Parts: sequence; C-alpha cells; structure tokens
Amino acid sequence: MPAPPLPPAVFVFDPASGTLVSQSSSAFEMLEKLNGSPAKSATLSTVERLLTAGGRTVVLPNATGAAHDMNHELRRLCYLPDGSKLALTRVWSPGTNTILIASDVSQPTQEYRRVRLGQMVVDRFMRAPTFDAALAVLLRAITLCSGWMRAEVWLPQDSDLTLQKIRSGGGARDEDAAANLPSGQGDGVAGEAWRTGHIVSRFGAETHPADERSHPWPDAAVPLKANGETVAVLAFTTGRTHPRDTLMLNLLDGMSARLGLALKCRLNAERGDITQATRGEVPTAGAPAGKHFILEL
Repeated sequence: MPAPPLPPAVFVFDPASGTLVSQSSSAFEMLEKLNGSPAKSATLSTVERLLTAGGRTVVLPNATGAAHDMNHELRRLCYLPDGSKLALTRVWSPGTNTILIASDVSQPTQEYRRVRLGQMVVDRFMRAPTFDAALAVLLRAITLCSGWMRAEVWLPQDSDLTLQKIRSGGGARDEDAAANLPSGQGDGVAGEAWRTGHIVSRFGAETHPADERSHPWPDAAVPLKANGETVAVLAFTTGRTHPRDTLMLNLLDGMSARLGLALKCRLNAERGDITQATRGEVPTAGAPAGKHFILEL
C-alpha cells in the first residue's frame, strides 16, 4: 500500500538575509524524499527549486495579496513528474519572516482517479459478452491509462497449486493469445504477487532473459482479491519506465478488491456455463451472459 502523505512542511526564512532559519520535521522528510536536504544557508528560491524540480507550477488565480494589505500570500500548485501534486503557499509581511508551506495534495486526486477508473473498468468488464472479451476490455483499459506496453492475467490452476497466464494484450502491441509469451508456472513478478498477496514492482530492474528484445517479461504485478482470497494476478510490462509508474501501480492496488470481485463473478459464471454445457444443459444466464450481471461493490 502507498505510504500516507506527510503533514504540511513549514519553512521559515529570515527577512534580512533571505536564508532558511528553521523548518518542521516534516519539511526535512519531504526534502529528503524529493531531492535531498538543502544547505543550512539555503534561500527561499533554492528550497522552492528543490521542491518543484522537474514539475510544472501553476499560480492560483487571485492568490496574491492586495496592494493595501500588510500580509501577502502566494499560492501555487506543482504537478511533479511522478504524477503527485504539491501545494505551495508563501506568506510574508514587510519586516517579518517569510513562511513557505508545502503540502502533498496527491491523495484526493488519486482517490478520485481510483473511483472513476474503477467504475469505468468494472462496468465495461461486466457488460462484455464473454469472459475472454471481458479480460480484453480490462487489459486494454489499464494499458491505455498507464501507457504500459502490455498487461497479462494470471489465474490459479490445479487447485491453486500453480499459476498460469491465460491472456495478454493491450498497449500499442496488442497480443491476443496467451501463447505469444512464455507462460511459466507462477514465476517472476506474477508468482511473487500471488504468493505474498502484495503488489510487486521491479521498475528499471533486469527482470527478463536474453530474448527481451522480442518478449520482454513483466516488471510489475498486482494481486486481485475477493473476500480475502487472491483470485487472479495482473502483471505488467512497462517498457520504458517513467516516474509516474509507481503512482499508477498504487492506483491499481487501490482498485484490486473491486476488480477481484468482478473477475470472480465472471469466472464463476464462465465455469458454470462450461459445466452445464458438458452435461448437455442450457445455460440459465441467457445470451449474452455478460449483459445480465448485477454486481454490488
């Protein structure tokens, strides 16, 4: 699970020299997490550059104080390369210390993304006419949102003794058949996520064998759970890694319980139809089955 956001960081600067004179403990942690701590003689501009390195900063409208006010305030939002968002508030008055407050405001945005993306994916997943089509919808939606090269679905087999890849696809190189890649028996990041029940990421690590130019192996995985049981694993090949990959993986982890329930519902229906077909019975769900599911999440 992603770490909780730090409390707002507070920096205090001397009005005469403009140098940093004190900072809160969360300010030290935030700088360490981002780009390292500044020197004791760091100025306001130095600290702001460290906090916003590589990001895009937007000044909020009507954020500066009026000309007749003794207190002045400047509020900005910085969109960092890893997908997180930082709110910066600078407060100063003539002859007094300048205070800079930095707050990580990524969590509300991330929660909004999780709800919207989860609703869209689950709705289309449950409406797909077949189980295979539902998996294709799931993989395609995730790769389009993440920008990753490929996604795979792995399911437990042989009474949960092994793990088998049943579908891969999505991304710019859409691969419809699971046979296109080595399937293994739960090796790599998919097997690790299945055994531990936690997300696994090896972004930038050497996770593939010598044939990586034709068949790169996954470097991240998210277990999908239903009622505490791991029912499937999503594995991803990111291709070229980006700072936002970790944030996207945490987003999928937050959706994992919802996706797990939806997948188990479709999987149980699929297995029920197969069992009825082998007995010569007519499936009760009707055709197409995917349009008759009601899932309470």
